[in-house]
Amino acid sequence: MSILDQVEKLLPRCRPWSLDQLDRSLWRLAGRGLFETWALLGCWIVDTERYCVVLRRGDDTVGLIGGPDGLPMPSAQRLAEWRAQNWTRTGMVWSADPAALTLPWADRPPRPGDSRQRPAGIIAWDDSNHVPPSRDATVEDRAIMALHRRVVHPMWAETAGIRYLTVYGMGLQLRSSLRLAAFWVTAPDGFAVIETHIWPPDDIEPNTALLVSARLPGQQHLRFGQYLGPNPLYSWSWHIDDLQFQKELDAVYEYPAGALTKRTLAHGVAWEGELPGPGGVRMAQHLHSVLDR
Repeated sequence: MSILDQVEKLLPRCRPWSLDQLDRSLWRLAGRGLFETWALLGCWIVDTERYCVVLRRGDDTVGLIGGPDGLPMPSAQRLAEWRAQNWTRTGMVWSADPAALTLPWADRPPRPGDSRQRPAGIIAWDDSNHVPPSRDATVEDRAIMALHRRVVHPMWAETAGIRYLTVYGMGLQLRSSLRLAAFWVTAPDGFAVIETHIWPPDDIEPNTALLVSARLPGQQHLRFGQYLGPNPLYSWSWHIDDLQFQKELDAVYEYPAGALTKRTLAHGVAWEGELPGPGGVRMAQHLHSVLDR
């Protein structure tokens, strides 16, 4: 069974549609090898029926807005058409009018050479550990293996970010209870992730009261955020396998004891590590308006 088949098997359908499809779309793009040439700068749900994916290759930065009709791919002709429509905002061209979108960036996504940060992260990165391409017989598996083994983009955050989002093994097991709601690069060496637990927590023990009290009024599902940056004490090759075991959510349905004790609650999101600034506030409030209405 290929990795993409495992994704489809382990991800039960959930609502809203956009929350269900964002994870699946990233895995499909990874399986097609798109992230070998395009770097992922951000992705989040726009509303209940749409999500967006922000990519960069060279001087082109593009925001793709996907929905039930699929995710448009940024060919040269399409980029020219979108520019002709004047669908530009925050230093990038969009596949649809971006005027009403909530963005994590106030002006533009980070670029190589921007000031670096040192968020409280648990991931490390070693660009020197390159290995030959995978020879796996399944095309999709080979593309995802290549992404994790040898693809390196100019910024640590855009390289490590997509690898974090496509962790297989334990990572796939976590997807049975979690859905990616937002990811964005905050600096050349930092990125933020917000995940939604898709199972209502009211009847979950032993932390029912604590979990329920952590939600905003009307909030249906808890959201968990992490702000990640490089940690020189670890190597990526070791830590990527251990990463999911350090998550404080159980791999399937339950919350273990102490699920919130090391987190900071802000705008309906339980954050591990530092809070990612104004962008985190904007995205947390946006997700509350989309998921809890």
